[in-house]
Amino acid sequence: MTASYRILYLSSQFPGPRTPQTGIFSLQRVLALRKAGCEVRVVCPIGINPPLRYLLHPVHAIQWIRNVVIQPKQLIVQGIQALYPMWGWPPKAVIGWHASTWQYWQIRRSVFKLAEEFQPQAILSSWLPDGITACKLGEMLGIPTLVIAEGTDVYQLPRQHCGWNYARNVLNKKAAVLVFVSGALRDAGRSVGLYGRKTIVLHNAVDTDLFNTNGSNYGDGRFTILGVGRLVPVKGHSILLRAFSVIYQQLASQARLVLVGSGPLHEELSKQAANLGISSSLELVGAVDHQALVSFYQQADVFCLPSFSEGFPCAVVEAMACGKPVVASNVGGVSEVVDEQSGILVAPGDAEALFNAILQARSRVWDTQSIRRKIVDGFNWSHWTKILLDQIESVVG
Repeated sequence: MTASYRILYLSSQFPGPRTPQTGIFSLQRVLALRKAGCEVRVVCPIGINPPLRYLLHPVHAIQWIRNVVIQPKQLIVQGIQALYPMWGWPPKAVIGWHASTWQYWQIRRSVFKLAEEFQPQAILSSWLPDGITACKLGEMLGIPTLVIAEGTDVYQLPRQHCGWNYARNVLNKKAAVLVFVSGALRDAGRSVGLYGRKTIVLHNAVDTDLFNTNGSNYGDGRFTILGVGRLVPVKGHSILLRAFSVIYQQLASQARLVLVGSGPLHEELSKQAANLGISSSLELVGAVDHQALVSFYQQADVFCLPSFSEGFPCAVVEAMACGKPVVASNVGGVSEVVDEQSGILVAPGDAEALFNAILQARSRVWDTQSIRRKIVDGFNWSHWTKILLDQIESVVG
């Protein structure tokens, strides 16, 4: 029987008072650990730096900061006590990865005060910039730190921001275990010198009770393609719109594209859809509650992920848990879950290949239960928790 522990979960990727849909994957991890018998407290650092678009509008920037500062500093999120310490930093173009040092010095008192009462046995941190802070806190508290690399923090940030050598050295020397959400991500980490004292691959999991095959499609005969994710360039929605416009024409308008998620590209994608003549069949739903997301998967005929980069996308696993075939870019860890029996993979950025794959998926008869069974057997939270707690057990004490 795996032992239970007192775990401090530190990540800026966690639902907060202003961003309840952010970091749902972190909340799921914490709930899974609690279900396994662990006591978990969360520290979610909140940045008070306004978005860059406000740089030329100081009045708006000041109002943005005020709205952040007045938010609650503590919350109970689904029974989990969460602390939200504030912090700020100079321009990342100047300090890069050293922003984590600023974060450490500004939140450490709050964490130490929490630790005096909670007495954590280990720190689990998600997102490498937060992991650096966690490593320093773990060293001060005399407890091991496990850091989860998610995707962009390995694929893009080391090249985008200065100070990677500093960050890499902290993570390699001070993290007891580096956890990568896919084998492809661990390989990418090694390519930038992230070897760690110990590394493991632990795929993201899904609530297979919540995400299931019980629902039904729209029932109007229209072929429905679903995409789920932030409306940002790396997700490749523009490529999907181009592919869908051809499908829309070939199927005589009997097709719809549903995109669930919010982000800065909302208006741009709306304009692109208008230019392509597909506005009437495009639904930009925006962000939805995690439980409400299930019905979108169940109503779709095919799930599509046209990303240019991924760590290990939770949306793919959720779609497959609902028995849906997947058409996706062959990036990151996607091929570690999608095989020939569950979907079709294409090169990223290729609208024609994406169009052909979606039509092929439409014409093929898929074994819904077989697709779901793969997730139920290998990507459930019990499996995830056991592996993680085995790692914690190996370093605690």
